[in-house]
Amino acid sequence: MNKSPLISVNNISKKYCKDLKRSLWYGINDIAKEIVGYKKTENKLRAGEFWSLRDISFELSRGECIGLIGRNGAGKSTLLKILNGLIKPDSGYIQIKGRVGALIELGAGFNPLLTGRENIYINGSVLGFKQKEIERKLDEIIEFAELNDFIDSPVQNYSSGMKVRLGFAIASQMNPDIMLIDEVLAVGDFQFRQKCAQKINEIKKQSSIILVSHNMRDLMMLCDNSIVIESGHVVFAGETKHAVSYYHNSPTSLKNIGEQPPVNIFGKLINKNEKIIDIQHYWCDKANQQVEFIDHNTILYLNFSFKLLKPVNNLIIGVPIWDENANLITAFNTDNIVGTISIPKDGILKGRLRIPDMMFNPGRFKSIFVVMDNKEYLYRNFIHDFTVKNIPFSFGFVTPKHDWIFE
Repeated sequence: MNKSPLISVNNISKKYCKDLKRSLWYGINDIAKEIVGYKKTENKLRAGEFWSLRDISFELSRGECIGLIGRNGAGKSTLLKILNGLIKPDSGYIQIKGRVGALIELGAGFNPLLTGRENIYINGSVLGFKQKEIERKLDEIIEFAELNDFIDSPVQNYSSGMKVRLGFAIASQMNPDIMLIDEVLAVGDFQFRQKCAQKINEIKKQSSIILVSHNMRDLMMLCDNSIVIESGHVVFAGETKHAVSYYHNSPTSLKNIGEQPPVNIFGKLINKNEKIIDIQHYWCDKANQQVEFIDHNTILYLNFSFKLLKPVNNLIIGVPIWDENANLITAFNTDNIVGTISIPKDGILKGRLRIPDMMFNPGRFKSIFVVMDNKEYLYRNFIHDFTVKNIPFSFGFVTPKHDWIFE
C-alpha cells in the first residue's frame, strides 16, 4: 500500500473577528489587497481578532484514520472546513491528493427544495463524477441511507436523522480518497451509527479519514492516532488512547468538572428549601477523599447528608448517571433495595452509596442526587463529574471483571 501522505497540513492558521461590522471591513480590505498584490499581515491580529487555529501541522496517509478531540469552539470544525476548501487559511498551506468526501454540517450541500435523488446527482457532480458513474452508485446510496420510500421527497421534509443518513451514504459510497466526518453522526440512531462505524473501517483500508467526535469510545475504536486541540492550538498528538487520557486530564477540561449541562437534557433541577436544607453530596474513594478521577474496577462511594424540615411519608434517594454524550448508563434507587429509611428525630440524615466495582468504560460521567417523598421531588441537582481512567481496550458502556476458561 502506498504510504505517501494524502493530506499534508503545514502551519495552518485562521483568524476571525468578534465584531461583525469590523469583520466585514477587514474582509473588504483583505480582498482589495489581494487584487493589487499587496501582502497581508498574516501573523498579526488586528483589533477584535482572535486565532481560531494557530500553526496546525500533520500528515495523513492512505489507510489511516485520525481523530480530532477538543471542546466546542476549540477549532475542530474550522479545520475540517479548511481541508474541504470551504474557507481559506490566513497562513500556511495544505497539499491534498485525491477526491475528498465530507460530512461536516447537518444538511450542508443539500438543496432543501430538491428531492433526495436529485441531491445525490448534484453532490456526485460536485465530487467530479459523471452521470453514468452516479447512476451505477445510485441504488447502493439509497439502500445504505435506508430512504427507499422517501428518496423522491424534498429534502426539506427530511428529519435530521434522514439528512445524516443521506449525507453519509453519498460521502462514503462515492469511494473518496479522503473522508472528513464531523460530529453530525451523533444525530443518527444506534443501528445506523453501527453501520457507519463498519463502513468507516471498510473505507479506511483504501482512504484517509479525519473524524471529529465527542464520543471517546468511537475515537478509540476507529482512530489510530488523534490530535487534541485547545483554543486553536495542537496540545497533544499521538495514539488515540493517550490523546483521550490527555484530554480528560487537561487543565482546560478540568475547569469544567461540575459544570452544569443544559437542564433540558437531564431534567429539571429542584430544591424545595422549605422542606430540605444543608444538602451535601460528593464522590469519594475508600479513604473518604473526594475524587474526580478513578481507576476502572475500583470501589467508589457517594457521601451525602441533608436535613429534613418536615415529616415525610416515604423517603426515596436516587442517583442516575449519564456518560458525556448524555446516554443514561444506570440509576441507583433506595426504594428498590433499602425499603423504608429510618429518619432521626432531628431530621438530619447521613449516608453513602457504595459501588464495589466501577465497571464503566473510560470517560467522564455526570450524575444527579435526588431526594423524593413518594413521587414528590424535594431535591434534584448535579453531583460533581467523575472520570474513569483508561484501560487498554474497551467496547460498549461497561467492562465487568471477567476470566476466560478453557478445558
